[in-house]
Amino acid sequence: MNRQPQGIPAGGQFATTAHSEPEIGIPVPAPTSGPEFVETMLRVEGDFHAARRHVQHGYILMAINEMEQQCPSAASFTLINEDDLEATEILDADGEPVPDEEKDAMRDIWRYRDEDDYSGYIGDDVDIQKIRDDWQGEEREGPGAPTSGPEFMKAVAAAENEFFITRRKAQHGYMLMAIEDMKTKCPSTASFTLINEDDLEATEIFDADGEPVPDEEEDAMRDVWRYRDEDDYSLYVGEEINVRNVQDTWKP
Repeated sequence: MNRQPQGIPAGGQFATTAHSEPEIGIPVPAPTSGPEFVETMLRVEGDFHAARRHVQHGYILMAINEMEQQCPSAASFTLINEDDLEATEILDADGEPVPDEEKDAMRDIWRYRDEDDYSGYIGDDVDIQKIRDDWQGEEREGPGAPTSGPEFMKAVAAAENEFFITRRKAQHGYMLMAIEDMKTKCPSTASFTLINEDDLEATEIFDADGEPVPDEEEDAMRDVWRYRDEDDYSLYVGEEINVRNVQDTWKP
């Protein structure tokens, strides 16, 4: 006599029943060359430039907050870069030059700041109120966003973090572009160290067996790197670069 309970297949409630098996997808590596890679790099580069503009916006607001204490009448100024950063043409709200003591204070505020943090503002006429209004008009912050105080500093820290992440991705992509160029000119190269002297230069260039590449490949590597912008590879300078690892870890 079959005593199997109705609705439960023979073999118990965990016995095989007819059902669709879930598809197990194998992750497909992101392309490291070709049209899809170029399209991805356009997005990555766009994200990087937007993040850099945003964090520089935060940095200039931080400087402006310091200026308010020491140069209270300043409403606009022009930022220049000579031996140090310097604010010139410092005007009040009526377009008149600020007092000399405020000009001296402005020199102290800007003298030791890193020019890279303000590169997007150098040479510009900086309107202080517009900088504040634009910060609140940015999609990332929104109307009413604080432009000073603890919450503002948190927003700048978040902007800084986003900048570092997008810069790393962009430089990873730039390195992949250089590696693609290397493939045709230096086919046996598996690792190298990037240094920055008068130009970018690859040294300690080895093949997959850890042996030095032929002399002609060393010469070709000089041509690959000589005219590239050091700012695009700053995170790799001084590092031993494994070509396969750079390709395998690309996750845009």
